[in-house]
Amino acid sequence: AALAFAPVVNPLAGVIADRWGARLPVIIGCALTVAGFVWLGAFATQDNYWILVPGFVVYGIGTPLAINPAVTASLNEVPGEKRGVASGLVQTSRQVGATLGVAILGAIVIGVENMRIDKVFGNLSTPENERNVVEQALTGTGDAADAARQTGDAALTDGVVSAVGDAYQAMFYAAAVVMAIGLVVAIWLVKPPLPRDVAEPAASVEP
Repeated sequence: AALAFAPVVNPLAGVIADRWGARLPVIIGCALTVAGFVWLGAFATQDNYWILVPGFVVYGIGTPLAINPAVTASLNEVPGEKRGVASGLVQTSRQVGATLGVAILGAIVIGVENMRIDKVFGNLSTPENERNVVEQALTGTGDAADAARQTGDAALTDGVVSAVGDAYQAMFYAAAVVMAIGLVVAIWLVKPPLPRDVAEPAASVEP
C-alpha cells in the first residue's frame, strides 16, 4: 500500500516539509499510519475484505508522508561534513528496523494462530486425521483455513478461520502500538521549524 501511494505522497511530503518544516508531515504521517493499523486490526476478523481497503489506503498515505521528512530532519541535525556517515546510519537503521519488524510481526501471527487453533482442536475434540491436515498447513507454506475447508468439517473451518483472523488482528494492533510510540517520539524529538528571519538571516551590508 505504501509503495502504491509513494509516487504521489512523497512529493507532497516534500512540499509540506519545505513550507512548514518536517515536524508536520512526520506527525501527520505517523498518526495516519496508527489509524490505518487500528482500522485493519478492528476489521481483520471480518469476511468482507473490502472493509479493509480504507485502512490500507490510510496506512499507504501515512507511511511515505512520515518517512522522507523524518530522514531529512535527522540529517539536518548533523554537520555537513558528517552527513554521509549519518545517511548511511539512517539507511542501515531503516533496513534493520524493517527486517526486525517483519520477523516480530510474523512471529506474532504464527504464535497467536497456533495458540488459537490448538484451542479450537481442544474445544471440538477434532479427529486426528483432520488435525493432521491443518497442522501440516501450519508447519508448511499452506493456508490453514483452506486446509480446514478441505476436511469438510464446518465447525473446524469456522474455528480455524476465526483463529487466523485473530492472529492478523493481533499483528495489526501490535504494529499500531509500535507506530504510536514512534508518534510520541516524533512529537518529542522532531523540532518545529525556525522562523524565517532566524533560519535565513539577512546578509550583512558592507558600509
